[in-house]
Amino acid sequence: MSGAGRSFVVSLGLTAAVALGGCGSSSSGIPDSKIVSTLNMRKVQGNYAIDGNPFCSVSKLLNDANEVKDASKSRRVIASRDHSIGIEIIRPFAPRCLNDAERRLSKLARGGGHHKHAKGHGKKGNGGGGGG
Repeated sequence: MSGAGRSFVVSLGLTAAVALGGCGSSSSGIPDSKIVSTLNMRKVQGNYAIDGNPFCSVSKLLNDANEVKDASKSRRVIASRDHSIGIEIIRPFAPRCLNDAERRLSKLARGGGHHKHAKGHGKKGNGGGGGG
């Protein structure tokens, strides 16, 4: 039991460490980098701000449904339509940013993670996603 047993225990330990410490790479979680990119966020006064607008500042990125649910008690959460990802905002928060953030988060949650600057409606096809 010295060699095989020890390897098994080490393997379990590494698996647990990866599961606990994986930066946003859980089975259903979205990494911070994708949320930041999708919302075109930049650091403004120490916080992320959507499109660099200080009136669209975010205090926390919510990478999965559990984080969204836990943060929703604050009443400052903007989430995707399916509540699988979201952000916690800093007030005052511009209404225009609220609507835009919800739309972009919903698109990311559905798998359309690339932010586009054009304001087209994108209702063509059945979500085939053939692009890059």
